[in-house]
Amino acid sequence: MRTTIFAIILLTWLHGVTRAETVEMTTGPDLSINYDPAVWKPLSPLRGPEPGTFQSITWALQNTEWAQITAASHPERKKEAEFKRELLFTQKFRGDPAEFVREWRASLAGRDWLVLEFRNPNTRFPKSEIHYFLPTDDGHVTLFIIGGEADLPKHSRAIDAFLRRIHLK
Repeated sequence: MRTTIFAIILLTWLHGVTRAETVEMTTGPDLSINYDPAVWKPLSPLRGPEPGTFQSITWALQNTEWAQITAASHPERKKEAEFKRELLFTQKFRGDPAEFVREWRASLAGRDWLVLEFRNPNTRFPKSEIHYFLPTDDGHVTLFIIGGEADLPKHSRAIDAFLRRIHLK
């Protein structure tokens, strides 16, 4: 009886332990992300660091609904106002420009990030786009979340869990 109870407890504990994989970027700010491969899959491998370039990687949800997160570490320094201006300017020249929805601040990895949200009604199904920006002494970091406007709220727990696993040195 004790062995059976112990086995059940052990199996329950093992089932609750989340496997994690880590991606580390070092070309700009040292950025590492521990992600759950049962939830997120990288769409391509991370390129090695090369002088003067940035590193980025995109993950997609493992399920069939579409949502992606791209993280990038850039060696060049940039101010928030410059990032926002460039992002708004870029929207004007897209084939399917997104509309600016709102701006706010978010705390990730113990830092204060600028967040810009866009809505794109011009695509086959409306999309939400959320851009995170953090300037640092070593460059800047960007995060980009995109997904179907109707589907993204359903994945807010998975997205929040992903964002909580971001670390900066």
